[in-house]
Amino acid sequence: MGLFHTATDKEILAARKKIIVEVGIPALVRQGFERAPFSTTWFGYYPGLHAYCYELARLKEGGILETVTIDVIGGEGWIQIRANALRLHPPPASVEALKGQDGLQFQLPPNNRNEMRLRIDDRPGLPLFHMFARKHKLGSYWTRKAFEREVERLSRLIEQDMNAIDGYFDRWHALHQPMDVDQMGHPTLKT
Repeated sequence: MGLFHTATDKEILAARKKIIVEVGIPALVRQGFERAPFSTTWFGYYPGLHAYCYELARLKEGGILETVTIDVIGGEGWIQIRANALRLHPPPASVEALKGQDGLQFQLPPNNRNEMRLRIDDRPGLPLFHMFARKHKLGSYWTRKAFEREVERLSRLIEQDMNAIDGYFDRWHALHQPMDVDQMGHPTLKT
């Protein structure tokens, strides 16, 4: 056993997946999110992509569908979390009313043009000034213990951000207007 530790891609992917499954998704469920009801919802491991993808949604007042997409891709240290909101016409009674719809339409342009990546796109000012801000990424480490500390740090950050998801959506609404779409995800004019 050497002095230095280099985690394998498999270890890094497993650690980030564990953070999302044990910390991130339960925190979002407590905030009113549920697995997106679409027929094409991604929720789990996809070997062709070597990634874990999760799509969650909730319905707010006025027919606003808020979505959170989480991607944990192999070969990198990031956990990518994206937020978006769409205004559905006519407003459904619940998220379950969208069950069976093709969710891909909700994620294709122009519906995804206002998608915001948490801790990246929501920061005001020049990106240069955010270089040292906390990110949803495993930092550097040299030992096994330091790797475990980085995983714990990322886990706390994900839990903190998922518990405060309403604040991210408040910022989203301050920067963007929700696209008006029908219940199949096609852009529509508000009536």
